[in-house]
Amino acid sequence: MLLRKWREAIRNNLICSGSKKVSKVYIYIYFDPKDLLSRREESKRFILSVVGRIFDPIGILGPFIIKLKCVLQDLWTLGEDWEFELPPRLRQKWQQWGSEFEGLTEIKIPRFYLDDIDQEISKFETHCFSDASKSAYGTILYLRFVTCNKETETSFICSKSRVAPMKSLTLPRFELIAALFSTDCLISYYWIRGDSSTFKPYVKNRAQEIQSLSDPIQWGHCPGKDNPAELLSRGISAVKLVQNELWWLGPPWLKLTPDHWPNHKGIHKKSIVERAPWWGGFYERLVKAIEDPLRKTLGKALLTFEELSTILSGVEVIVNHRPLTYVENDPG
Repeated sequence: MLLRKWREAIRNNLICSGSKKVSKVYIYIYFDPKDLLSRREESKRFILSVVGRIFDPIGILGPFIIKLKCVLQDLWTLGEDWEFELPPRLRQKWQQWGSEFEGLTEIKIPRFYLDDIDQEISKFETHCFSDASKSAYGTILYLRFVTCNKETETSFICSKSRVAPMKSLTLPRFELIAALFSTDCLISYYWIRGDSSTFKPYVKNRAQEIQSLSDPIQWGHCPGKDNPAELLSRGISAVKLVQNELWWLGPPWLKLTPDHWPNHKGIHKKSIVERAPWWGGFYERLVKAIEDPLRKTLGKALLTFEELSTILSGVEVIVNHRPLTYVENDPG
């Protein structure tokens, strides 16, 4: 009975004495690295054992751990023996990483996502960011909640990162591997947004996979300076990770009030009445001005991306040269 009450107390973030609430319980996640690097060796076997002993299932240390995984991949590429000492370049990276590891003891994050919020929550949202580089790719997830008093807070949920495959791929392909919701790669964003059947098989398959997993309203572009997943794909030192608010709280604009979503740049969608195109006669006429030349020029032809871009550029020139107002026959 006492054990059950204790479990309920932790679930409610309160210690209960009978029916009286006494004080809050704050459960924190922290890291104790003293046993992990109790001995310092400089071999591929020892580095692999260190990577395997780091227990970080929700990816709190992702930007720091990915640096060591990249070192391990370099060792695999060189084909070094398990017990062979590290080459000077990789030994320097390993020593630098090991010297920073103890700084992770300063990280303490609340296990309860809402931290010390006492107000009733009126809205919950999840926001996902992704990024890729030549070294690694990853994604990170945040919880955004709005209280009844219109106060907005964010909380780190989890992250996931992977070392880039040894097989050389283009950066947009890496971005597509990482992309799910918000990405800082405009090329990948446009591939996901809309008709993927016109692209090569890899882009087509990956874009269709992303399209099937989420609603289009969730796909977005996040500039690199505001994208916390950049830290996953490029790595960061332990000291900078501890102090980095972008990693722990997400982009600053996530905490803006609900009346401000900056990605839309002040643009608000307003639908017209269904099957009543005359309500939007002005822009519907412009759509027709583009569709007609495309239909007459292309017919049922299947074009490459470059060919379609060339045709659209020609149509764009024609449409932009049209008169803006009615032109009188009388030149005077």
